[in-house]
Order: sequence, then structure tokens, then C-alpha cells
Amino acid sequence: MLQATVYVGYPKGARAAYMLREVLIELNRLDEITKTQLPLDGTSSKRSKEQERSTWRVPDEKFPEREQYMQKYGWGGISAGIRLQPTHHVQTLRRFDTTFYPPNEGSKNLSSAVRAQNCSTVVHARKRNSLNKFCGRHRYLAPSPQ
Repeated sequence: MLQATVYVGYPKGARAAYMLREVLIELNRLDEITKTQLPLDGTSSKRSKEQERSTWRVPDEKFPEREQYMQKYGWGGISAGIRLQPTHHVQTLRRFDTTFYPPNEGSKNLSSAVRAQNCSTVVHARKRNSLNKFCGRHRYLAPSPQ
């Protein structure tokens, strides 16, 4: 049902989920859902970098910056990516890193400031509304202004 929300939209999905919950309560079967649900951290507590290392499909010589990226972004997502999409994930990581964290992070250019995650400088320079319009896709990268 949650996957269908992508297609029907949140309001209809929420109504359907509420109705499903009511039906499950009425049939006294809600405990079947709560007993079989994943822990709050998903499967993260059972994962380990050492165990997953043997499943990585990208050799060290093709991805020498792997440890650097794992320190920067965390090992979990990078491990899953190089295990499941070895070629695409490495290329995407490299592109992401050079796009959002370019070498010249001190640039005063508005677009490079947004790309460099330096949105706090932009917030002080412009009103928040114009920042949201300009970098709406990158808003999640912006640190909260101090």
C-alpha cells in the first residue's frame, strides 16, 4: 500500500492506510503487523563493514578513493552501492562529490555557493524565499543559519 502512495498521492494513501488500520483493528489482526515489523533502525544493526567487504564488486585499483568517501559519507550507503550497482555507484559518487563539494568552496558565486553547501552565506545575502526558489533542490543540503 505504501508503494501505491507514489502513484495515488499522499492524501489518498493516508486515507487508505487509516481505513486499513481500522479494518485490522476490527478483525483483531493488528498485532500481526506489529510483531513482524523491522526494528526502528531497519537491518543496520546486523550489518558490518567487514562482512560486506567480501561482497564488494569494485576492486581497490578501480576505486582508490573508497575509504576517503566512506569516512566522508559513511560506509553503509557506499557499501550497498558498490555491492549492488558497482559501475554506476562509483561514477555517481565521483560526480556528486565534485558537483556538491567542489575544490574552490570559498567562491562567492551564488550557484557555486549552493553547490558547495555554503547556503548559510546565501541565506544572509538573500531573503529565504528567494533562496528556496533558487536552490529548492538543494535546500536539504543547507545548514541551519546561526
